[in-house]
Amino acid sequence: MDPTDVTRRVEGYLTAHPDVTGVLTLGPTVAAPLLKMFEDAGTIGNYKIGTFDLSPEILYAVAKGTMMFGIDNQQYMMGYYPVVFLTNKAMYKTFPTSAVRTGPSFIMKEDAAAVRDLSKAGIR
Repeated sequence: MDPTDVTRRVEGYLTAHPDVTGVLTLGPTVAAPLLKMFEDAGTIGNYKIGTFDLSPEILYAVAKGTMMFGIDNQQYMMGYYPVVFLTNKAMYKTFPTSAVRTGPSFIMKEDAAAVRDLSKAGIR
């Protein structure tokens, strides 16, 4: 989780594998330092970049087009739905009859600014 270590390792890998055209990261501790590394090196346009994160930096990069997407795992739904389902089971003896998807949701350029505004308002 050390940003310096992450950027050093990714930079080394990309140097050794110049045919790589995309990078997928996990979370803000990796995505934000890599974005800065690519921007500082002037290579941000050389890679298609996505991440499992919706931090403000990521949403800004997606809205700007320097990152393709951020994936929202919608963890709040993973906690909310079980409470609703167990309440319904206790009260009405019923459960959903099929799978209930909680995500993931891909936040792309056209939605990033709206999601960022929702995040600032405390809704997301």
